[in-house]
Amino acid sequence: MKILIDTNVILDVLFDRPQFIGDSITVLHMCEDGFAKGMVTAKAVADIYYFVRKQLRSEAKARAVLRKLMTLVSVCDVGAERITEALDTENGDYEDAIMAACAKAEGCSLIITRNKKHFTGTGVKCLTPEEFVI
Repeated sequence: MKILIDTNVILDVLFDRPQFIGDSITVLHMCEDGFAKGMVTAKAVADIYYFVRKQLRSEAKARAVLRKLMTLVSVCDVGAERITEALDTENGDYEDAIMAACAKAEGCSLIITRNKKHFTGTGVKCLTPEEFVI
């Protein structure tokens, strides 16, 4: 099963957010163990890098974090076709519309996110990390 993992789930783990880390880290472990093939968008990788570099105040450490992440997930390309598809949706959150377009293009069964409402009407099923690991 392919899953697209939202940036917020990855950041829950990287920033050790107490109220969210448990289920979010389990999602990544499920990818590591082969239960699911985890994916993130190319844009998410850039966003994650930005936040991690800012938090750690180190280019080298941020790159090391991304290298580790890349051992757990694959990257969905965000090209012109996905950008256009997202522009043509009714979704009010453009970044999430891009994620939904990527999920569809990659054949992902689910998007794992803490913001399910952002994906309403995208045609892609969404679960929270808690719902996914149950």
